[in-house]
Order: sequence, then structure tokens, then C-alpha cells
Amino acid sequence: MKKIIIASALVLGSISISASVFQFTHSERDLVMELQNEYEAAYNEVELQDLPIAITEAVAERFNNTTVSKAYINDAKEYKLVLSVNGVIETVFTTETGDWINK
Repeated sequence: MKKIIIASALVLGSISISASVFQFTHSERDLVMELQNEYEAAYNEVELQDLPIAITEAVAERFNNTTVSKAYINDAKEYKLVLSVNGVIETVFTTETGDWINK
């Protein structure tokens, strides 16, 4: 009988631990989404014809069959480019001189 009670306590304890881990993961996801929204709000859309020539040349050099769909700039003059590469959407980052940024 003691074994059944101990086993039940262990099972209930592990269930409550699993539930608390889920809540922690859920709040982490909310934090990541909030930070991502703030990060993206820091970029302002730029007209494609206003992109520096160095950036358009860097895109043409690095990617084949690529179309720049949208372009954004932040206060640090870093560009966020949304590219269509062979029908696949990719986001890349570059400086105004066409140097690639890993983010």
C-alpha cells in the first residue's frame, strides 16, 4: 500500500513539474515575440529605387535569380532586405556599403 501511495505522489509531482515547464516556455515565447516586434519596429521601409548601388551590386553578386521585394533601414543605417530567391523568401541584412551582417 505504501508503494502505491509513493508511486502516486511521484506521478503527481512529475505532472506538476511538466506543467510549470510549459508555462515557462510559453512566457519565453511571448517575450521573444515582443522583442521581435520591437526589433522590427526599429526598421523603416525604403523605396527600392532608393537603395544604394553598393547594396544592389552585393545582392546581384551573392544571389542568382534574386528579386528584392522590400527594403528597410534602421537608425544605424543597416538595411534589412526581403529577397525572393528562386521563389523562396529570405531576409538578409547589410550595411549601406553592401557588407553582409549576420543577425
